[in-house]
Amino acid sequence: MEKKKFQVENRNKKEDIVKSLNDLKAIGNLKKIEVVERATSGRIIKMKFFGDDDSLELKFELSIRKLINPPLKNSNFIIENYSENSQEIPDILILVGAGWGHGVGLCQSGAVGRAFSGQDYKKILLHYYPNTTIKKIY
Repeated sequence: MEKKKFQVENRNKKEDIVKSLNDLKAIGNLKKIEVVERATSGRIIKMKFFGDDDSLELKFELSIRKLINPPLKNSNFIIENYSENSQEIPDILILVGAGWGHGVGLCQSGAVGRAFSGQDYKKILLHYYPNTTIKKIY
């Protein structure tokens, strides 16, 4: 399959994901990953991680994206080399996804990041809405 510009592949070490999870809640060694719910856009909005000590459910698209450092571009992905029926989680998880952000309009996280890096509102809006004219109408 030819990789399209909007397709994203991330290779993540299991140990890094386990550390991120345990920073949020002490679940121990990761034993199972379950996608609980997807939005109509295909993005994961609820995901559960089972450890040998406890479990953790992430309920928001952004919290799922921020589990990986640097954060994933979106939560519309599959884990290519793992299924919920797998007996164990591989040392490297391959996440294959498509698109950017939450999939609807301006990416608020991206806009905030641009603002913190010094961009003004005009530059930010023109990035997300190219070929647009910003003008005062009152």
